Amino acid sequence: MRLRRAFLALLVVLSMPAAAQEGTGGKAPDPYENLQDWLTPRSAARWIPTASVGFDALLHTYPLAMTDTTETISEAFAAVGLEGRSGRVGPHRWRLQAGFSFGNELFRENLKAQWKYLDERRVTRWRLDGDLAGRQYQEDTGYSLASNNLEGRLTARAVPWVTQDHLLELRLDTGLMEYSNPSALEVRHRDAGAGVQYGSRLLAATPWRVAYRFAGRAYPDSAVIDRHTHSLEGDL
Repeated sequence: MRLRRAFLALLVVLSMPAAAQEGTGGKAPDPYENLQDWLTPRSAARWIPTASVGFDALLHTYPLAMTDTTETISEAFAAVGLEGRSGRVGPHRWRLQAGFSFGNELFRENLKAQWKYLDERRVTRWRLDGDLAGRQYQEDTGYSLASNNLEGRLTARAVPWVTQDHLLELRLDTGLMEYSNPSALEVRHRDAGAGVQYGSRLLAATPWRVAYRFAGRAYPDSAVIDRHTHSLEGDL
């Protein structure tokens, strides 16, 4: 699915600005000089609410169509969101983003989450990323293809071996696309994949890497179009 989006929005971030810290001329720093750091120390979680209004336009292409089938979606909308993240100390780090928007054509919800574990060298050894997005059309929508849908993806990464000159990363991911009323162009699918990546600083003037990835996509309503892909890539 390819999307070309022209987006215009006014973003209002409802967070307290941090004052720029200036030199103290040898005096002890004033703990109130940077109010944001005083309110949210390095070990504390931070939450930022947001609100926006705007106009969204995109060209939706359906790749499974026998001909070039597209639909232009455009709407005015208002949105609210909340973003939170962990403090900057300790081995465990997390980040959470949630949002909801109301438009003249669609309701949209999205949720993104990330967790990672850092070792004593501040190398990310474990990482989880999740993304969930929902869309519900208004009952009086003018679009011909208006099946409510839910899309999600989960990715896990692990670095079991890392030294000054070597790094090995393993990756697993899965995803889904679900429609309330599937059609020939709005097709449910399930994704799964795995990959391995090796990087090194040896045998070359600059760091290099090589990676292999396997991915599969299954369509519950039509096994004829199931597909599997293998890819091998490298950077030098």
